[in-house]
Amino acid sequence: MGVVDVVPGAVAKDGIEKCARIIEESMEMEASVLLEKQLAATMMYLCGIPGRRSRELLAAVVKLLSSTNRQVVHFMTMTVWLLAHDEHNRILLGDLWAIDGLMTVCKANSDIRLKEYILSALWMLATPTSDGTSKNAVRLAMRGGLQYTVAMVNFDFDESAHTHACTHARPPTRTHARTNQPTNHRA
Repeated sequence: MGVVDVVPGAVAKDGIEKCARIIEESMEMEASVLLEKQLAATMMYLCGIPGRRSRELLAAVVKLLSSTNRQVVHFMTMTVWLLAHDEHNRILLGDLWAIDGLMTVCKANSDIRLKEYILSALWMLATPTSDGTSKNAVRLAMRGGLQYTVAMVNFDFDESAHTHACTHARPPTRTHARTNQPTNHRA
C-alpha cells in the first residue's frame, strides 16, 4: 500500500477532522507546538485533495486561525486558500466568518509572508460563484478587506515576495524600460 492509496483513505475516514480535533485539544492543554505544526501541515496537505468538506471541518479550520501557534496559523491560512477552490467550501467558509478570521490574523501580525497567504486566501474566498455572485466579496468589503488588498498589491515587496503577491492578486506589473525593475503602476 503506497502513499497514493493512503491519502484518499485518510480523507474518507475523517482523517482531516481527527487532525483538527487533536490540534484543538493540544491548544487547550498547551501541549506540543511541534505536534500542532505537524498536524496542521497534514491537514493542509489532505485539504489539498479536491472536494467538498463538511461544515464541521471548515468551522475547525476557521477556529484554528485564532491559534497562538504562528505555524498553525500559516498552515490554516493556506488551508483556507486550498478549500476555497471548491465553490461549496467557499460559500460555507464565508458563512463561517473565515474572512473575519483572516482579517483579524492580518491585523495582528507583521509577517509579510503570512500577509501574502492571507491575501491569496481572501482573493479565493471573494471569487464569484457559478451564478456570478459573491457574498464573500461583500463581506470582504464590509470588513475593511478592500483597503488591505489594495495596500498589499501596492506594497513595495522585495522581488520574491512581490512575485507571490502579484500572482494571486493582479496582473503582472510593468517594468521600467531602462532598469527592468517593477514600477507599481498597473499594466
